[in-house]
Amino acid sequence: MLLSRLKEQGLVPNTNTYTTLVDEHCKAGNFLKVQEAYKALKIWFRSGLKVDKVTYTILISAHCKQAEFKQVLVLFNKMVKSGIQPDIHSYTTLIAVFCRGKKNERK
Repeated sequence: MLLSRLKEQGLVPNTNTYTTLVDEHCKAGNFLKVQEAYKALKIWFRSGLKVDKVTYTILISAHCKQAEFKQVLVLFNKMVKSGIQPDIHSYTTLIAVFCRGKKNERK
Protein backbone atom coordinates (compact mmCIF):
# COMPACT_ATOMS: atom_id res chain seq x y z
CA MET A 1 0.00 0.00 0.00
CA LEU A 2 1.12 3.55 -0.67
CA LEU A 3 1.10 4.40 3.03
CA SER A 4 3.68 1.70 3.70
CA ARG A 5 5.93 3.10 0.98
CA LEU A 6 5.61 6.60 2.44
CA LYS A 7 6.67 5.33 5.85
CA GLU A 8 9.59 3.39 4.34
CA GLN A 9 10.81 6.66 2.84
CA GLY A 10 10.60 8.35 6.24
CA LEU A 11 7.58 10.46 5.28
CA VAL A 12 4.78 10.93 7.77
CA PRO A 13 1.23 10.82 6.35
CA ASN A 14 -1.13 13.53 7.56
CA THR A 15 -4.88 14.14 7.38
CA ASN A 16 -4.62 15.36 3.78
CA THR A 17 -2.71 12.22 2.79
CA TYR A 18 -5.43 9.93 4.15
CA THR A 19 -8.24 12.08 2.82
CA THR A 20 -6.74 12.08 -0.67
CA LEU A 21 -6.22 8.30 -0.60
CA VAL A 22 -9.77 7.62 0.57
CA ASP A 23 -11.22 10.05 -1.97
CA GLU A 24 -9.27 8.62 -4.92
CA HIS A 25 -10.08 5.01 -3.99
CA CYS A 26 -13.74 6.00 -3.62
CA LYS A 27 -13.80 7.69 -7.03
CA ALA A 28 -12.21 4.58 -8.55
CA GLY A 29 -14.82 2.35 -6.90
CA ASN A 30 -12.11 0.50 -4.98
CA PHE A 31 -13.99 0.18 -1.70
CA LEU A 32 -11.68 -2.49 -0.30
CA LYS A 33 -8.86 0.07 -0.44
CA VAL A 34 -11.19 2.68 1.13
CA GLN A 35 -11.70 0.32 4.06
CA GLU A 36 -7.95 -0.30 4.36
CA ALA A 37 -7.23 3.43 4.37
CA TYR A 38 -10.00 4.00 6.91
CA LYS A 39 -8.52 1.34 9.23
CA ALA A 40 -5.10 2.99 8.95
CA LEU A 41 -6.71 6.36 9.57
CA LYS A 42 -8.34 5.09 12.79
CA ILE A 43 -4.95 3.91 14.05
CA TRP A 44 -3.36 7.26 13.30
CA PHE A 45 -6.37 9.07 14.79
CA ARG A 46 -5.68 7.31 18.10
CA SER A 47 -2.11 8.57 17.93
CA GLY A 48 -3.18 12.20 17.59
CA LEU A 49 -3.94 12.73 13.89
CA LYS A 50 -6.94 15.01 13.47
CA VAL A 51 -9.73 13.94 11.15
CA ASP A 52 -11.42 16.90 9.49
CA LYS A 53 -14.83 17.63 8.00
CA VAL A 54 -13.66 16.81 4.48
CA THR A 55 -12.38 13.39 5.56
CA TYR A 56 -15.63 12.54 7.34
CA THR A 57 -17.74 13.70 4.39
CA ILE A 58 -15.71 11.59 1.94
CA LEU A 59 -16.00 8.54 4.22
CA ILE A 60 -19.75 9.11 4.57
CA SER A 61 -20.05 9.33 0.79
CA ALA A 62 -18.02 6.12 0.34
CA HIS A 63 -20.30 4.22 2.72
CA CYS A 64 -23.33 5.68 0.96
CA LYS A 65 -22.10 4.29 -2.35
CA GLN A 66 -21.79 0.88 -0.69
CA ALA A 67 -25.32 1.22 0.78
CA GLU A 68 -23.88 0.94 4.29
CA PHE A 69 -26.42 3.30 5.82
CA LYS A 70 -25.81 2.37 9.46
CA GLN A 71 -22.11 3.16 9.06
CA VAL A 72 -23.06 6.51 7.52
CA LEU A 73 -24.92 7.44 10.70
CA VAL A 74 -22.08 6.16 12.89
CA LEU A 75 -19.58 8.35 11.03
CA PHE A 76 -21.88 11.39 11.04
CA ASN A 77 -22.42 11.05 14.79
CA LYS A 78 -18.66 10.63 15.37
CA MET A 79 -18.04 13.78 13.39
CA VAL A 80 -20.51 15.78 15.48
CA LYS A 81 -19.29 14.28 18.79
CA SER A 82 -15.71 15.17 17.91
CA GLY A 83 -16.74 18.81 17.70
CA ILE A 84 -16.75 19.12 13.92
CA GLN A 85 -19.72 21.16 12.74
CA PRO A 86 -21.34 19.66 9.62
CA ASP A 87 -21.55 22.01 6.64
CA ILE A 88 -23.69 22.10 3.51
CA HIS A 89 -21.61 19.33 1.89
CA SER A 90 -22.00 17.08 4.94
CA TYR A 91 -25.75 17.59 5.05
CA THR A 92 -26.14 17.19 1.28
CA THR A 93 -24.29 13.87 1.46
CA LEU A 94 -26.44 12.75 4.39
CA ILE A 95 -29.66 13.68 2.56
CA ALA A 96 -28.46 11.74 -0.50
CA VAL A 97 -27.90 8.71 1.73
CA PHE A 98 -31.44 8.77 3.04
CA CYS A 99 -32.92 9.37 -0.41
CA ARG A 100 -30.97 6.42 -1.77
CA GLY A 101 -32.13 4.30 1.16
CA LYS A 102 -35.76 5.16 0.46
CA LYS A 103 -35.33 4.25 -3.23
CA ASN A 104 -33.90 0.87 -2.22
CA GLU A 105 -36.84 0.26 0.12
CA ARG A 106 -39.29 0.77 -2.76
CA LYS A 107 -37.64 -1.83 -5.01
